[in-house]
Amino acid sequence: MKRVLSLVALLVFGASLVSSAEANPDLVPGVWKSITPEGVTMTPENHIFCQGVALDPRNPSTLYLCVCAYEVKQGGLIKTTDACSTWTKIGQLDEPLHVVIDPHDSNHLYCVDGVRGATLGFWVSRDGGKSLT
Repeated sequence: MKRVLSLVALLVFGASLVSSAEANPDLVPGVWKSITPEGVTMTPENHIFCQGVALDPRNPSTLYLCVCAYEVKQGGLIKTTDACSTWTKIGQLDEPLHVVIDPHDSNHLYCVDGVRGATLGFWVSRDGGKSLT
């Protein structure tokens, strides 16, 4: 029974990923494509890099990307709610390293902010990353 439930959960999750790909017709399952947010140019010269990514288990079209940079104002938490068609910088984090989404509440996030800037530490948000506590 446990094995059947695991298989059903996997099938439901897989179906949700396909539906999120359908939300953005430019994404094709099985084909790699850069979905790097506009304005996030990662080169050795500008020292911008992505540290972590999280997929919302309740809304697979929603992803969070942790962007870090030597110049703190270029980093931050970036979010998409439309399967990567558009991205928006949210919240006040300077150098987010990892973000985790509560599987029962999409607005409840945990985030570690890292190596420089004014927001070093371990943060919680209850509004999808807009504000921190």
